[in-house]
Amino acid sequence: MQNELRHLDHDEILQSTREIEVLGYTKVENVLSEQLLENLLSIIEKNKTLGAGAKPESAGVSKNQANDMYVYHLQYVDKIFLDVLTEWKGGLDILQHFLNDPYYRQIPENEPNFLLGFYNARSSVDFLPLHIDNYVPSLGNHPNAMQIIFSLNGQTEAKGGTFVVPGSHRSGLLPDRSLNNITTPINCNPGDALIWDSRLWHGAGENKTNEDRWSLVATFRPWYLKQNFDPVRGMTSHMFNKLSDSQKALLGFLSIPPRDEYEKIVLKEGYDSLLPSIQEYRDKPAND
Repeated sequence: MQNELRHLDHDEILQSTREIEVLGYTKVENVLSEQLLENLLSIIEKNKTLGAGAKPESAGVSKNQANDMYVYHLQYVDKIFLDVLTEWKGGLDILQHFLNDPYYRQIPENEPNFLLGFYNARSSVDFLPLHIDNYVPSLGNHPNAMQIIFSLNGQTEAKGGTFVVPGSHRSGLLPDRSLNNITTPINCNPGDALIWDSRLWHGAGENKTNEDRWSLVATFRPWYLKQNFDPVRGMTSHMFNKLSDSQKALLGFLSIPPRDEYEKIVLKEGYDSLLPSIQEYRDKPAND
C-alpha cells in the first residue's frame, strides 16, 4: 500500500492547509497509483448498489440519490479502504490542524483524535445543488466536519464534476442556490484527492455521459460528535482483528458512550483501553 500512495512532504501539507483556511478546499494530485485504482474499482464493482432500488430497506434516500450508485460503509467492506485513509501521509495530517482536540491527552498529540463520521463510495448521476455537509452553518477556525474525496474515474463538467463557491466556508450562512451557475468547477484526474471544510458551499453537475464517476467520500468529525454508523454492532470479528490501534480509534472505539456512570465517566480514552475482540464490546455486562 505504501508504494501505491503519493505521500505529501511538509511543505505540501502546509500549502494544502493554508488553501483550506482561505478557499475552503484543496486539490492534491496523483495520490493513488493506477494499480491501487484498479483494485479499489474492482472491489466497488462487486459491492455496488443503485440508489435505494437494489436495497429497498435503505431508508431515507433522497430524490437526488435515487439514480446514483453506492457502496455504503466502506470501513466494513474491505480494510484497503481504511488503509487508503490511514497510510497516506497527507490527508489526516491536514485534518488534524482543523479537527484535533488539543485537550485530548490520552492519545499522542501528533496523532489524529477525531473520528470517521461515515465513508461511502458514490458514482453520481443527477444534478446536486449547492449545499453544506456541516448541518449547521458556523463561524470560526474549527469546522464540525471535513471531507476527503478520492476521485477514482476522474471528474469533469461533462461527467458531473464538483463545483464550489471559494471562501464560502467563512460566511456562516446556508448556501445561496441562486449562485449554482456561477460557481468554480473542480476537475480531477483519476487518483486525485480533494479535501474540504464541510461548511464550503459545494454541489455537483449532472453526469451527461455514460461513464461512471466513482469517488471515495470520507467524512470526519471531532471525537465528541455522533457518527453515522455503530462501530460495535457493524464491525465483524474478521475485520476488527485486522485493524491497527489508530484505525480503531478513528472508528470510534475510544469514545464509545457508557451505559452509566459505573462503566466510565470520561469518554476520552487511550489505546490501552481497547478491548481485544469485538465480541467483548458486545458482551460487556450491564450493571444491574
